[in-house]
Parts: sequence; structure tokens; C-alpha cells
Amino acid sequence: MELDFDFQRMHLAALLRRDAGLHRLGRHDLIGLGLPQVCAQLDDHVAQRYLKLVVAVSFWGAWVVARNTGWREHEHVAVGSWPALAERVAECLERNRDITDPEIIRAYDVVTPSRDLPRPPSREACLFGPDAIEAYDFSSTDYEMPPAPPPE
Repeated sequence: MELDFDFQRMHLAALLRRDAGLHRLGRHDLIGLGLPQVCAQLDDHVAQRYLKLVVAVSFWGAWVVARNTGWREHEHVAVGSWPALAERVAECLERNRDITDPEIIRAYDVVTPSRDLPRPPSREACLFGPDAIEAYDFSSTDYEMPPAPPPE
């Protein structure tokens, strides 16, 4: 089932803002909940309008990888910088603007500003990597995508 683009965009913005708050509270273990479900929704989309969603998910995935590696991966981003960057990504999504901020692009180092669409992150990246899956207890923080709003 394909979700509405605007719903996906706003939902992803809300998840990034949630994780920015969790990061600031020191609840790094909860950052990224919902990432696999969001990635699954983007798998088949290659339209230009989905570029901002792919960039946002790539950024989010890099944040999770950084967290999972004790902040050694993507160490060029200060640990305390991730929440502010995430809020800038969320703001772009909320305003339906392309995410072209060089600091955000550099944070995950996957896409260079161009007219080419980046590939969505792999399912493995969305699932936080095999070591993180085995070490993470999802039982108390299970996450489901909310239902899409009814068509107008």
C-alpha cells in the first residue's frame, strides 16, 4: 500500500523531531525506531519529489549508524550536532523544500547535490546493521506505521 506523499513527508519530519528530543535527553538507544518501516515505504519510489524523503532517510540512517558505532562512524559530525541537523531536515520536510544544506549532506556523505536521484538506503542499513539488531531489545518499544489519512 502506497502512503500519501505529504503524509510520508510530515510523518518523517515528526520522527526526526522525536529523535532530536530523545538525543537531547540522552536516550540514544531509541533513535531510529520506525526507520525500517519508513525505508520499506520508499523502496519503490524514484520520482523526483521523493528525493527529499530519500535524503532525510539517508541522514537518519547515518545518525543511527553513528550511534551504533559509539559515534566513531561519521565522527566528522559532533555527537551534539545531530539533533540540530535533524531539526533542519524536519523543517525542510515540513515546508516541502529540497534538502540541500551542505552540512546535512556532509553529515551522511551519501549524496552530493546533483540532479541525480540517490538510491534509497539498503534494507540492511535501515535495520541498523546485523550487530545492532542482535543487541537491541525491540520488545518494549515496538513501532508501527500509523494508518494513512483517508483520501479527501
